[in-house]
Amino acid sequence: MTRDPDAAAETFQVRVRADGGPAPTEGGAEERLDAERASATPLWHPEPRQEGAPPPDAGRVEHGVEGPLRELQAWFSAVMTHPESAAAGIEAARPIQAALGAPTVEHVVKPNSRMDAAARMAVYQHGYHSRLVDCVKDDFDAVGHALGKARFHEACLRYVHAYPSDGPNLNIYARHFPAFLATQGEWLPEAAFLSELARLEWAMIEVVHAAEGPRLDTSALQAAPPEAWAGLRLFPSPTFRFETFSYPVNAYFQAVMDGQDPPVPEPRWAATAIYRRGWRIWRMGFTPAMAAVLQALLTGAPLGEALARLEDEALEGEDDTADTDVMKWFSEWVESGFFARLELGAS
Repeated sequence: MTRDPDAAAETFQVRVRADGGPAPTEGGAEERLDAERASATPLWHPEPRQEGAPPPDAGRVEHGVEGPLRELQAWFSAVMTHPESAAAGIEAARPIQAALGAPTVEHVVKPNSRMDAAARMAVYQHGYHSRLVDCVKDDFDAVGHALGKARFHEACLRYVHAYPSDGPNLNIYARHFPAFLATQGEWLPEAAFLSELARLEWAMIEVVHAAEGPRLDTSALQAAPPEAWAGLRLFPSPTFRFETFSYPVNAYFQAVMDGQDPPVPEPRWAATAIYRRGWRIWRMGFTPAMAAVLQALLTGAPLGEALARLEDEALEGEDDTADTDVMKWFSEWVESGFFARLELGAS
């Protein structure tokens, strides 16, 4: 894909409206809300039978084991979920097979005219791991773009081996992928960037699946005297996330969504709010001054204390419009649904 350097440079800036307010960008995972997770079984073909070899059912077992069911399930699970292969899983499950009283694998799984028992289990073992790999791929489009097809598949496969599925809900299966990528620097030189990009994409997934929170009732705030506002505390909505980064991952994500082919960016501080309005996902970039105020509010600081963060020497000169824009920020955050509840207290 041909990349326009000027267009990419423009994309990598914090988006701000003409009036100085933040300009959120739509996008993320809303188009996949109703999609079935990794439902297609990837094509797989067993090793062809060598010429002259007896058919798989030549040694068909007339009377296989019939239970107990719990042990049969344990054997099947051990073979199917083994990270290496079905053959390795069968070997690892020998103690369970012995407990079942099965002299051979064919006493547990019937062969058929095309495949022996081990080959039949290999179909399940391959399909199980392929589905988990696809689940990870589903959640990290931008990471996949950054890595390229082959390296992305390898990263997902390594994750599946490192983090076996431990529950029935595949919506949360890839939750460790950002942290996992951070440990892959030995073969992924851009691991630090990839980990942060994955953290942004996972925040969007969390927001997609979060339970709808209550809408903030501002009537008490509107009726309160101005001097009471300094003691105002705000509590975040379950459909809101706020992340800070050492790379401009939100700008990179937007460039990919815009059909560009951006390079891995140089490190630069960035902060992004991810939130849901109705069934759409939005992302909003932040300046350091905006982030300082919001982070204070999210950690439980009252509004007066949060606003005092703007006076810190570390923020001087970073946002010349901080004093005049702060109420604009605040009202936009409330309107965007960042908060679910408020408390008025003493300043």
